[in-house]
Amino acid sequence: MNTERHAIDQLLGRGTIAYHVAFAAIGGGALAGLFLSQLYYWDDRGQRADGFIYKTQDEWQRETGLTRRQQESARKQLKAHGLIEEHKHSVPARLHYRIDKAAVVNALSSLAQPYKLECTKRTNKHGGSVQTIPETTTETTTETLEDRPRKKTRPPTPPAVKTFRHWTHCYPAKSWYTTLANAIGDDPVNLDKWGQIVHQWVGTGWNPRSVKGMLEVYNCGWRNPSRGPTPLTSTNAVLDKMMAEAETAAR
Repeated sequence: MNTERHAIDQLLGRGTIAYHVAFAAIGGGALAGLFLSQLYYWDDRGQRADGFIYKTQDEWQRETGLTRRQQESARKQLKAHGLIEEHKHSVPARLHYRIDKAAVVNALSSLAQPYKLECTKRTNKHGGSVQTIPETTTETTTETLEDRPRKKTRPPTPPAVKTFRHWTHCYPAKSWYTTLANAIGDDPVNLDKWGQIVHQWVGTGWNPRSVKGMLEVYNCGWRNPSRGPTPLTSTNAVLDKMMAEAETAAR
C-alpha cells in the first residue's frame, strides 16, 4: 500500500491546493469555498500593490478544476456575500479579483466555533450505529500538528522581483532581491516603469538574467554604451538604433 500511495503522490505532482472548509460555509457552498481558497492563496503573491489578482478562466480551471460555469457560479455567490471584489484594469480591460478581507474576517467570526469536521454516525444494514469518523480524530490531528516544529517564515518576495519573474519567467539570483527592493520599492508607478523596461529588454532578445543591465536602464535610461545618453525620447527608436549599430559593427 505504501508503494501505491507513493506512486499516486508522484503522479499527482504539485497540483494540490489548500481548501478551507470554512470558506465554503461562509461563501455559500463547496464551489465558492474552493474558488475563495485559491484566491486567498494568491492574495499576498500578486504583483499589484492594491491586492487585485489577474487570472484567466483557463488558469482558474487548471488550478482548481472549476469549469467556466462553475467559476461564474462561485463568483456570483461570493459577490452576493460581499466576500470578493471584481474590477477591470489595464488596456485592454482585464478582469481582476480581490478578497475583501474585512468581510471575510466578519463572516468567519460569525461562525459559532472554528470550523472543523464533526463526528457523524450512520446506521449499518444490521440496524447498528457505525461511526464514520473516530471521536478523537480531530483532536489528535490538531495536537500532532501543533507539536510539529514550525518552519521558518520566509520573508515576502519584493514586488520588483515578482515583476521581473512575470516578464522573464525566471527569478533573479537572491543576491539581487535587496538591491531591487531598495532601488524600485513598491510604488505602482516605479513598478510599472520597471515592468516596461524588463518587458522591452526581453523582447529585444537580450539576456533575460542581466539584472544589472536592466537596473542601469531603469536608473539612467536607454543609452548607447559607447556614446553616452541618447537624445532620442522614443524607447522603440532607441532600441532600433542600438540594434542597427550592433548589426553594422558585426559586419
